[in-house]
Amino acid sequence: MQLFSELMLGLKVSIGIAFISLLIGLIPGALLFWGKTCKISIMNALATGIIELIKGVPILLLLSFFYFGGYNLNMSGNLSAIVVASVVLALIAMSEIASKGHVLAQILNIELNFRNSVKILFVTIVRESGRLINYTSLLSIIGINELLRTAKVISTSEHNSQVFIWAIGIYLCIHIIIKVIYSGLVKGLFSTEKTT
Repeated sequence: MQLFSELMLGLKVSIGIAFISLLIGLIPGALLFWGKTCKISIMNALATGIIELIKGVPILLLLSFFYFGGYNLNMSGNLSAIVVASVVLALIAMSEIASKGHVLAQILNIELNFRNSVKILFVTIVRESGRLINYTSLLSIIGINELLRTAKVISTSEHNSQVFIWAIGIYLCIHIIIKVIYSGLVKGLFSTEKTT
């Protein structure tokens, strides 16, 4: 089926961009997490300020700034769009890893030693990977739709709706799978800490 195969291609694009964004945001996100949970007030305030700055700026504004303001991006339109999307999503991943990791640590109410911090970061990164794939899904769906239209594979609104119906199903399944994995990891990794 043509639409399904094209959506699978788009899914690869989504996963690719999400993976790159996660790699870029991983180390800064971990540093922000440790800063956020640090008992040194200056480090805590600095990490909190950076997180709130990133979270407080709308995604579209970030995209516009990097895409239209990035005059040093001397590359083709499609490639620059992918680079910009990866950078913006990396910023989002960075702030989410730090803030959600901090929230999870508070909910679990466990001693935040190095071992537990690594486990919290791990499950938070798993959760964020699913969110990033969903963020990038819109980019891939729009791109696929335009490619199909250009190739004259689709020409009616009926076919357009089929693309989005398939996409909703695919990305909803990914969301549910990631959520189940995340819940299982939290229960499996932290059950002993909560009972002791």
